Amino acid sequence: MRTSHNLKADFENCQKCLGQQVKVLVQEREIRWNSTFLMLKQATELRDALTLFYASPGDQSNSLSPQEWELVGGALEILQSLYEATHEISGERSVTGSKVIPLLMIR
Repeated sequence: MRTSHNLKADFENCQKCLGQQVKVLVQEREIRWNSTFLMLKQATELRDALTLFYASPGDQSNSLSPQEWELVGGALEILQSLYEATHEISGERSVTGSKVIPLLMIR
């Protein structure tokens, strides 16, 4: 959607029709696995808008099935703990090395 202004505008209209705050979708980045978690989390938050967007006439091959949305939910449950642990030990202004072992032990 980022490369096409028309698709971006259509998706923004879907969000507005549903009374949602207009958000730009987070995209996954190969070098930052946490972006996968953030992308999936935001996709679930914007599920209705995405469903409406892909329900428009034409190719619906990008639309997720209910079973695929369940898989996304399961992936989020797993990735949530990893995201929180990574965020906790990635501090730039505090000593975080001492947190690694305790975080691994409680997960």
